[in-house]
Amino acid sequence: MAGAAGKGCSAAVGIRGAAAQSLRDLWDADQASLQPLDQTGWTSIDAQIDKVLKIFGIDHPHPPMHRRSRRKN
Repeated sequence: MAGAAGKGCSAAVGIRGAAAQSLRDLWDADQASLQPLDQTGWTSIDAQIDKVLKIFGIDHPHPPMHRRSRRKN
């Protein structure tokens, strides 16, 4: 029984981690439009998202594609 409960917990963490990564991807994709609206607010929320990502072992808060797009601006 304990093994089954452990598997359920792992699945929930996996789903939550995937949701956190999806949030990160969407957040980063909209950075160019959101950040200029409120630099301080954006930076605060971005830091909070990075903390959540760290919990799930997602250690790359800004994908390389995003950095390239910032250089174009």
